[in-house]
Amino acid sequence: MRIPIKKERVFRAIILKENFGFKEIFKETGLSKSFVSKILSELEKENLILSTGERFKVLDKIELVKAWASLKRKILFSLKPFKIFMFVKSKIKELKNYAISGSFAESLINHQTRGEEMVVYVPKEKLEEVVRIMGNYKSKNPNIFIYGYDGHLFKYSWKLRGWSLVSIPELCADLIALAIHADVGLELFKRWLSQSKR
Repeated sequence: MRIPIKKERVFRAIILKENFGFKEIFKETGLSKSFVSKILSELEKENLILSTGERFKVLDKIELVKAWASLKRKILFSLKPFKIFMFVKSKIKELKNYAISGSFAESLINHQTRGEEMVVYVPKEKLEEVVRIMGNYKSKNPNIFIYGYDGHLFKYSWKLRGWSLVSIPELCADLIALAIHADVGLELFKRWLSQSKR
């Protein structure tokens, strides 16, 4: 079964909103109207969003990020990352377009984990080039996992201490999906939620 990576675009778009319109999500995701409609219907059936006439309301962002993490887990386990060892982590900064996640990214922001694992996203069309550049650093005992990914992820990335990071909600979904630091991911998400409401 093919995992619909583009479904994540809807999660990325609506996790940032209290309520939203269909056209807003359609434009923000760049997906077809029928696909967006299908995903919103699925989320409504799962009681994550509620249709209020022409608009939708997010019912519970914590349950929404958990649903996103469940999808992300399936996606990450279906892909084959390129694996390297952490001692070359500075080489990641030399890439033109990337965003990091995982416990290393969490440690940069929050300092709750030891930051020993890094998930690196690169545009899927650039993965072959990255593998060629990083080929000498391949490891059997890796803690850096490089994934070729949907370019929509980079729309929400941001810079911190010279690193390009995924959005906070995406980082939280990743931490929950990877399970090792799920509690830290959930706690960080709750803090992000309370900060974003101010």
